[in-house]
Amino acid sequence: MKIIFTLILVAATMSVVALGKAVRADSRLAFCAQGDYHGDQSIAFSSPEPASAAKEVRRAGAWKALGCYSDSVIQHALTAQMDADEATVESCTSACFEAGFTYAGLEYGGRCFCDNELARFAVPTQSRKCNIPCAGNSTQLCGGVASLTMYKYTGGFEPEDTPVAQVKLHNSGWYSAYVRIIYDGTTSDRLGGAIAGGSSRMVNLTEYDLLSEGENFQVKLDVLSGKDKISKTILMYSAESPDCTADFHSGGGVGNAFIAFDGYSGCDE
Repeated sequence: MKIIFTLILVAATMSVVALGKAVRADSRLAFCAQGDYHGDQSIAFSSPEPASAAKEVRRAGAWKALGCYSDSVIQHALTAQMDADEATVESCTSACFEAGFTYAGLEYGGRCFCDNELARFAVPTQSRKCNIPCAGNSTQLCGGVASLTMYKYTGGFEPEDTPVAQVKLHNSGWYSAYVRIIYDGTTSDRLGGAIAGGSSRMVNLTEYDLLSEGENFQVKLDVLSGKDKISKTILMYSAESPDCTADFHSGGGVGNAFIAFDGYSGCDE
C-alpha cells in the first residue's frame, strides 16, 4: 500500500509542476502582449506612435520659418494676438503683415500671434514640441502647447496707396499713450493729448502742418513710462481726403506694448 500511495503522490506532484509551468507561460505571453514584460524583449508587442502628415511650412511668400520657439502662458513671446478661427500658416502670416508686423507665430493649432520683436525669454526649442496640426490645414504644423511655430518676414513694406488725413488710435493697453508720426527721417512731437487705456483719439494731421501732399509717414506709439513702438505700415498723407482715416489699436503693457494697423475708415470707395 505504501508503494502505491507513493506512486500516486509522485504523479500528482508532477502534474502540479507541469500545470504551474503552463500558467507561468500563459502569464508571460499575456504580459508580452501588453508590452509590460521586461525579460525576453524579442517577443514583446508594442503599438507604434501614430504617424502625422503635418509638417512645418518652411516658407510662405516672404515669410521664412525660424523653427519651434518657447512661449509662456503668462506673457507671450509675441504680444499681439490676431483673430484666426481656422488658422493656417498663410492666414496668420498675412494677418501679421496687414497689421504691420514682421514676426508671426502659431500656437496650439490655431492661435496666431504677431510682433516686431521677440520677448527675451523666447528661444528655439525642440522641434517635437511643435506637433499640433493647423485648425485650417491639417497638413501644416501650428505650434504646440506653450510652443510657437515661428516665422520672420524677410521682405519690405511698400507704401499704402490709400491717402489719409487722419489717424485714429484705440488704446487697449494697460498704460497711457500718445501718437507721434515719423516722416522724412523726423519724429514729430506728441500729437494731441494722452490716450488712456480703453479709450480712443482721432488725430487730424492737417492741423499740424507737418506733411506735404502725397508724403509717406509711419505712426509711432509713445508709451508713457514705457517702451515706444513703431508700426511698419507706411501710409500716404493727403489733405484732399479729409475724412479718410488710418485706424490703429495698441495693447500689451508698458514693457511689451504693440501697435497694429486695422485698416481704413471714412474713405471714398
